[in-house]
Amino acid sequence: MSDRNALSARAIPFMELSDGSDASLTAPPPPLPHYLNAEGRAMARFAVEGNAVITGGAGTLALAAARALLEHGLVNLTLFDLRSTFDSSDEAIEALHTDFPSAKIICSAVDVTDAEAVTRAFDAAAARYSIDILLCFAGVVGCLHAIEMTPEQWRRTLDINTTGSFLCAQAAAAHMRKQNTGGSIVFTASISGHRVNFPQPQVAYNVSKAAVIAMKDSLAAEWARYGIRVNSISPGYMDTVLNEGDGLEEARNIWADLSLTDQPVRSSPLPQLNNFTSFPKLPTELQVLICKHAVTKRKPIDPSKRSNQLPPAVTQVSNLFHNEGSKLYYRENTFLLPLPSRLSREQNLHLDQWLCMPSTTELCKKMGKIVVQVSLPPDRSSLANLLLLATHSSDMPSERARKTTKLQPFFTVPAELEPIMSVTPVATELEARISKAFWYIYDSSLRDLARGTHKIDWIDEEEMEMNRGIPLLERSVALGRICEELWLAIMNVWHPDSQQ
Repeated sequence: MSDRNALSARAIPFMELSDGSDASLTAPPPPLPHYLNAEGRAMARFAVEGNAVITGGAGTLALAAARALLEHGLVNLTLFDLRSTFDSSDEAIEALHTDFPSAKIICSAVDVTDAEAVTRAFDAAAARYSIDILLCFAGVVGCLHAIEMTPEQWRRTLDINTTGSFLCAQAAAAHMRKQNTGGSIVFTASISGHRVNFPQPQVAYNVSKAAVIAMKDSLAAEWARYGIRVNSISPGYMDTVLNEGDGLEEARNIWADLSLTDQPVRSSPLPQLNNFTSFPKLPTELQVLICKHAVTKRKPIDPSKRSNQLPPAVTQVSNLFHNEGSKLYYRENTFLLPLPSRLSREQNLHLDQWLCMPSTTELCKKMGKIVVQVSLPPDRSSLANLLLLATHSSDMPSERARKTTKLQPFFTVPAELEPIMSVTPVATELEARISKAFWYIYDSSLRDLARGTHKIDWIDEEEMEMNRGIPLLERSVALGRICEELWLAIMNVWHPDSQQ
């Protein structure tokens, strides 16, 4: 039979879907114990349970992620990396042993491009304990002009970044399926997997990371019935050895300048990565619901460091409030200025003057939209605040919500600026917002709110105690639709706490 005839005669395998029953690994998680208070529920949602394997484990980003997981309760940790990398990271690994004496941390020399070595390493890890979490950090960067690139250089980048990630995910998933307990796999992609970043020529790297993002979608669909969630993170320019050195000074300056264009990229310190690397595992109440998503990592503009590159109207107001801890953020043609919860009379006057300046109007028309984010004390946090911010809605809550949450903007936007400027009240504490966000909601969704096709009625704590509201965590149907969108929105909000 010829190859062409064989193609027409073949039968392809089909992916199998979960039936979604209570006995399946995709069933909604059980509700939290009723006796827990708000703090206890928040801690339970954010607890990491089980054991993890981290590839590229001796690298800077991987060690930062390892520390984040250990801080949230990880019991056993296995780090995969090359022996030479372990040798150069002895001090950092020893610090993990010292800081987390009750955790078992094992280092294993593994080349992720060697399929047999990867299989042996995962078999050895599974013999010690179950494999519940896999973080893939092993990767390389190659900045080469495409015409001068050799086939070997091309293959090396894809072998490590893409094939290596697949081999590790494949081996981990095999054990997760055998354990029949589900699991979480997180790939490390890159903002370069979503777009081409200037000025470095790195076609192999960009392709390898775009492939990782596509692989995440495919594996998430195929392995969902086993309770295996597959997600990815896409860091921007991080403060690691890859972006250090005098030879990269010009490139770093260009990356910083691009923060004022359509590419919001700036170097980020490592601790900012922790919320994202631990995110797919932390909310245990939602872990079966969040799957197949890529979380991108961006950094705000700090006007105190590069104010000379900001438009004058932006510099004026950002400098006015920078001493209060506010920073100016820029994303997708929109500036965000978070303000302190209480403004002095002088600050209110300055702000009103700035809002009415012709240069402010011109700036809005030129750059897109300015969102002035007014911070509120944590005890006035509400889901209404979260959804307003997450959907980038300029609409205030309904009359009932306004009465319930007592949301009052500290100032109003001039009528001529309303189409291009909005005032968004939010809470100051991300943890407080998240905690209260999961308490209650009536049947609706973020998509409906964003389209303006559905009005949400909000309820307060007194109504909750009187059982007149519907606890969110007891509504598995609404949970699957709402919580995933809410979490993704939270992970992409403009807020100093989330360091977007």
